[in-house]
Amino acid sequence: SIAVARDDVVISSLPVTILARLLGYDSNLSFRGIKSTYLAYEKEKIIPGDIHWLYYGANEILFNRVTEPKKLSPFVSQDNKTYLTVETTFSSGDAVDIMSPSELIDTIGEQVETVGLVKKNEIIDASVNTERYVYPLLYRGHEEELANTRSVVSKFQQLYSIGTGGDYDYADSQVLFHKAFDLADVI
Repeated sequence: SIAVARDDVVISSLPVTILARLLGYDSNLSFRGIKSTYLAYEKEKIIPGDIHWLYYGANEILFNRVTEPKKLSPFVSQDNKTYLTVETTFSSGDAVDIMSPSELIDTIGEQVETVGLVKKNEIIDASVNTERYVYPLLYRGHEEELANTRSVVSKFQQLYSIGTGGDYDYADSQVLFHKAFDLADVI
């Protein structure tokens, strides 16, 4: 998406690779994405104690992190219900990327049970969200390709790109908010 702040300024939230392609340059930069599988349950809580999220790194488990948002804010679900956000990283065209949402939900539900969190048959609702441009891939020579890509985009002085996809630099929400505030000051 592109948001226009003024007639002479454009702020882009497009990944730099897509923006460069629109400007005539086929960038070789690439990203890993995240598929977030949301699993709802009729339970007070699932993750024990004061823990908000859990990280996983086993080859037989597709997901990397499980978060229980209700532990972060009491306003995201009713007292007797909760949900898990189960994050799975993927690369374009890999096995996770080509899974249908129903197949991913089924697989993730089974694996959440396998790690001992909650039984698959207790899921009352589920959905999947795909974000393709989350983690910039750093490879030998990516710096030169990034410079080439940025040189195409930077020809347009009234065009500003921010965010992980726009900067090709992974940043958490705090950093992104500060970059947005800084950009607002510039504009």
